[in-house]
Amino acid sequence: CLASVAADAAMVAAAAAAAAAACASVVLVPAAAALWLASAAAAAPDDPEIAWFHMLHCAESAGCDRKVALDRFLAMEPDNLAGWMFAISDAYGKGAEAERAAFAGASRAIHYDARDGDGFVRRFNALRNAPLPAECTGAEVEAEWMAMMVSDIPLTPEHMALVPVIAVIAAEMRPYVALRDACRRRDDQPMPQARVVACRSIMEKVADGRTLIDQIIGTGLMTELSRGARDHALWQERMRGLRWLQQRQMELPFDAEALEQRWSGDEVAVTKRQLADVGLWPPPPDWHPEAP
Repeated sequence: CLASVAADAAMVAAAAAAAAAACASVVLVPAAAALWLASAAAAAPDDPEIAWFHMLHCAESAGCDRKVALDRFLAMEPDNLAGWMFAISDAYGKGAEAERAAFAGASRAIHYDARDGDGFVRRFNALRNAPLPAECTGAEVEAEWMAMMVSDIPLTPEHMALVPVIAVIAAEMRPYVALRDACRRRDDQPMPQARVVACRSIMEKVADGRTLIDQIIGTGLMTELSRGARDHALWQERMRGLRWLQQRQMELPFDAEALEQRWSGDEVAVTKRQLADVGLWPPPPDWHPEAP
């Protein structure tokens, strides 16, 4: 059933190829996405939105030069940390000079926009009104759906569209590993002060990202980087709140409108509001992440 939905998404994207901006975001099939995005990038060479999605999927195309795609995006948005995170990842293990240059660019960035909400909205809008494939209809599928979602909400095209769209957005992870390794403090290897300053500048922006995963990664590293500093307790408390949010969001109902609100905008702010509406935000003062 989900394979049919993904195939429908591919057809939607192909039909939208004439509209480059739509083509740049309404994609669910990686190999096809890279080809569509290459065409879109050639048709609109000065569009930063297309450049971003082209760079994001470049590795999935044999004919795409990732460095060229990344340099093109960075030239358009040199102040956007999202691009420099990929530059750090690509420079990782390629020598101290390459790493220093990438970190320097990242530390100069003044904002962070990975276009999560826009990517979700474009994909979801392409699928939300599409008729359900035959494999996704019938009493048996309906029963499986309700059991999986632990809900009595009937299966609709909107609900079915949410599943692959959220899965694809979640899979488009930022390259956290290189950044985390470079900014993680180790007891046996003191971090140079210049690296501490650069990492704090970078991770503060990630910690203010719109997604829960961004905020958890950023806040976790800021908790480490702030050890011994006056703001350490503030980062610890912020991390406690994020862990509560991560655990309790699963108690929210699987509602298409509520999920759309979370994924199309500021996921953390919207989730806090939704939890507050059912009395689950803020976390109790005595709660700790290790608690059930």
